Amino acid sequence: MHLLDEFRSSWSTLIIRWQAEGCDQNPLMVPTPETVSIESDAVRIISAILTSDGRFDEELFFSARQIRDRHVGAKIDLRAVVDLSNRCRVNCGFCPMRRDNSHELPTTKASADKIVEASEAAYALGFRQLFLQSGEDTTIIEPVLDALHRILARHSDWHIILNLGSHRLDVYERLRAAGASGYLIKHETANPELHLKLREEPLAKRVHHMLLARQSGMYIGSGNIMGLPGQTIEDAARDLLFLGRIDSSRMASSAPFTSSHDLPPELQATETGLFERTLRFLALLRHCFPFARIPSTSNLDSPQLLRPEGLRKSGQALESMPAPTELQFSLRRPRLKISMGYTRAARKSGRMDILSDTKKHGWCLNRPACPLI
Repeated sequence: MHLLDEFRSSWSTLIIRWQAEGCDQNPLMVPTPETVSIESDAVRIISAILTSDGRFDEELFFSARQIRDRHVGAKIDLRAVVDLSNRCRVNCGFCPMRRDNSHELPTTKASADKIVEASEAAYALGFRQLFLQSGEDTTIIEPVLDALHRILARHSDWHIILNLGSHRLDVYERLRAAGASGYLIKHETANPELHLKLREEPLAKRVHHMLLARQSGMYIGSGNIMGLPGQTIEDAARDLLFLGRIDSSRMASSAPFTSSHDLPPELQATETGLFERTLRFLALLRHCFPFARIPSTSNLDSPQLLRPEGLRKSGQALESMPAPTELQFSLRRPRLKISMGYTRAARKSGRMDILSDTKKHGWCLNRPACPLI
C-alpha cells in the first residue's frame, strides 16, 4: 500500500477508536492496546512522510488541495488580528515575550477603547472575523470583556476567536457569554518532558485549560511548533495524533521554530529542512481535518528558514495579517503601530505571489464546517 494511503487508512481507524474511547475528553489517557498499536504504526507512517526527500510532496500537496477545495473551497480567508498585551506570566523558552524578558521592556496593554477602535476600522474594510491575542496576562481579561460587549453591540455579524492563554473556567465562561466563539490554546509539543522543559509547566495543565475552554462552550483549536530544540520526528508525529485525540477539527496549526537573540543560548539555532517539514505537516493537517481553519503562520516567511531551490516561497502569514488598523505592540518599542494591512505587507516583502502559493500547497486559512454569518 502507498504511504499516503496507509496514513489515510490508519487515521480513519484511529478517529473511530478515539471517539469510542472518549479521548477528546482525556487526550493524555492510555488507550486500549489495539489503539496503541495502530497509533504506533501511524507514527511510523507520519515520520516517513515528514522526513521524505520530497518524493511524496507532489501527491501530498495535490491531495491536500483537493480536500480543501472540496470541503471549504479554494479561497483565502483573512481575519483581523489585534495584539493586546506584551505581558506574559509564562516563561516559554521558545518565545521572546517570555517572563524572563519582562524586565527588558515596559509593559504595554490595549484598552477596551483601542480594541473597539481597531475592530471598527477592520469592519469598515470588510473583515468579519476578529482574532484577539495576547500574552498570558490576567489583567487583559476585563478590557477584552468590555470590548467584546461593545463590538458585538455595534456589529452582531463578527465571528470572534481569542488567544489569551490559560485561565479559570469562570473566565472562559464570561468570555463565551460576551460573544467569543472560538479559543486557540496551542499545546506546542505533546512530549510531556519536552513540554515541561520548554514551558516550565506540565503538559497536563495545558490540556486541562484546553478542555476548560471547550467546556465553556467555545470551540477550541490547537497546534504545535515544528523543529523545537530537543524535538524528535516521532514527537512531531505524535503532535498530530494529539490533535486527533483532542479533536482539534475546527482549528489546527503548525509553525516552524525560528531562533531569536531574545531566547536562551541553547535555543538560538534553527535546523535545516524545517521549512519543507512544516509544509508537509500542514498538508497532513488538511487530510486529518478537512473543515478546519489551517493558517500559514507568519514565521513561515522567516529569513532564517532555508527553502529548497524550485519551491516557491510561502509568503507572510495569512492568519496573522493585520487589519488595516491593527494594535501591534513591539516588544522593544511599546508603542501603537499602524499597519496598512495585507497588501502593503505583501508588497513590502516582495512576495505578491503569496495567494497563489498558499493555494498551491492546500493549507491556506479557510472557513470552519459551519458557515460564518
